Amino acid sequence: MSQITPWSPIQLKEECWKIINQTKNSIELSQGIDTALANQVINISDCLIAENLDSIVERDGLPHLCHVINGWGNLTYQGNPLTDLISGFVHFKKNKQPYIYQCDPEGDFHPWQTFAYSAMAGVPATVDIAQTGITFADLLNGSTQIMTNKGVELGHMLFALANYYPHINARSFTFYDPNGTPQEFDIEQLMVQAVHAHYVGDYTVCRKFHLTEGVLAMVAKVPGLEKFKPYAQLFLTSQLEILHVLLSVLRLTVKLVDNPEDTESKQQLDQLRNDMVMSDLIENQVYYAGHVIEVMGFAMLDGFEVDEKDFNCAIEIVNTLNKILKNSLHQVDFQEAFLGLGHYRRAQTLLSELINSEKPDLTAYIATLDNLQTHTTYIDSSWDVVANGIFSVHKVQKERPEKFLDIVEKYNTQASENWQTRGSFMHFRRIAPSHWPRACHYEFLTLPSAIGVEIHLERDELAFIKPYLKQTIPQLRTEIQNYQALDWDEEWNKGRGRLFISFSEQTSTDIIVAAMQKLIELTQQNIETLLTKHCMTAA
Repeated sequence: MSQITPWSPIQLKEECWKIINQTKNSIELSQGIDTALANQVINISDCLIAENLDSIVERDGLPHLCHVINGWGNLTYQGNPLTDLISGFVHFKKNKQPYIYQCDPEGDFHPWQTFAYSAMAGVPATVDIAQTGITFADLLNGSTQIMTNKGVELGHMLFALANYYPHINARSFTFYDPNGTPQEFDIEQLMVQAVHAHYVGDYTVCRKFHLTEGVLAMVAKVPGLEKFKPYAQLFLTSQLEILHVLLSVLRLTVKLVDNPEDTESKQQLDQLRNDMVMSDLIENQVYYAGHVIEVMGFAMLDGFEVDEKDFNCAIEIVNTLNKILKNSLHQVDFQEAFLGLGHYRRAQTLLSELINSEKPDLTAYIATLDNLQTHTTYIDSSWDVVANGIFSVHKVQKERPEKFLDIVEKYNTQASENWQTRGSFMHFRRIAPSHWPRACHYEFLTLPSAIGVEIHLERDELAFIKPYLKQTIPQLRTEIQNYQALDWDEEWNKGRGRLFISFSEQTSTDIIVAAMQKLIELTQQNIETLLTKHCMTAA
């Protein structure tokens, strides 16, 4: 590792570099954030998160929850810190060590993503989650089995590891390849993998922004990693080149706002977007700006030097993008775009802290959803870049499966609080008491031309429940009526299996609801006993 190989996250044609260099050479220094405009856009995003937070929480997914924490901080939700909701994703080992599944639908999507975004929000490792006595430190030390071996996935984990390092006892971590083969890595080996992944890994994981963020944080905060500093500085400098691409896009946008017939600017804008593979979606512009300014901000907090032009470029991006968002954000589907908008809110508030405070406070940006100023914002139609065709927005066709939703609603009106369905997905709803592991649950599931009433075991360590479920099938076939099929599916979820009862879509809602009620009645106590015997409950 003695020779530093050049690296860049962008490969552009010469024509694009000419545009970018013109931008770089014309950046004004000593710029300041338009605070009034920034506060307007932040207020709009806060009103939107307040309006949509119930629905986001109802998705019952940790990746959604942790993005809210990243964007709006550890805000108060229904009287409690948002981090209290993480308790619903905690599992326990046989020795009662709490942990969160990694790279798993029932836990973090990226390794330690929740911890990384909580660190960005200034959440301390000692935070008590839902008054359970479980802290982030406990979860970090328990969540050391990572169900991937891709180096490009290390970014969030390294950022969290660096920021919570004094509280982490683990010094090695187990990674699993797609065949389930484990491999142990110590901290230095993780860094080697992360550096290597910059050069050889693909860009599907957040364009390697988090990967760079993780390397920077580790070099700054973890002893003994000084030899990686040249790589960290190279990666930072190279990532910040993207700032000048984004500002070039925005300056060309402004030209088109001023003169929609400016064909040269339109051609240049299209070429930049094509070369960057960022399309004309306004959500992509926000995504890029949020991530790269976030990289810069946390790097500065960690003591890395940032060129004055890069810093002022970021300020001009924020001022220009805020003017666009003030007049165009109403066009965006917030529930589809809040992840990127959250990164942007975190980035621009951090940038303000770096400008205005000698000791930036990571918690200063926490949204207060009570008593928000929800006044009408004047829309300047010339700056509505979506209506004017300069940008587009991501549109999702959302079909409502009315029969399925009727079943869920009727079931919930008759179920006790502990047995309500979880989530708000349009094709499935889970059911299980809060002290069961999330991977063990009942489920309503939409199937091709059918509706399923099922029991799922979505982790290998729950295999001890299989024999019981298989042997109960004859009884279920006697007790439950009007089904199409009732059997054990050994192939489901990578061979983990499920017990399924399928009903025709023409079957009455009452019959399907009654089937779930009977399935729970006949099986839940025995499942509870088995989980308790194997120390798999939280209680």
